[in-house]
Amino acid sequence: MPQQAWFFISQLMKERYHVIWEGNTIGLLENLSRDMWYIEGAWLPAEGEQAAVFASLLPEAGARERLAAPATLPRVVLSEVQDGHKLYCLAFVLIDGILGLRQLTSREGLDEFFPGR
Repeated sequence: MPQQAWFFISQLMKERYHVIWEGNTIGLLENLSRDMWYIEGAWLPAEGEQAAVFASLLPEAGARERLAAPATLPRVVLSEVQDGHKLYCLAFVLIDGILGLRQLTSREGLDEFFPGR
């Protein structure tokens, strides 16, 4: 397969998610890396104040403490750009454009943090 065709196909298959916080799309997440319940990826913020406010909630300092108190973490829905598949997560850090998330997978966690999803 020619290199140009391979690049085009790989771009189509790349996971890209809309980042939704408080009901608003505040950016995109791409180049995801997953480890158990943790997700990180390159965050491309949308224009506007809401994305800046979101980023201000997630400094590198204090990330470990924030993870220890999940009720205080921003609740984020990742909606896959191509098919709308949703992942429900808690955001805990933003370092050099990389957003760190804790994915919720259990029914109890989803019901607690995303009731009526």
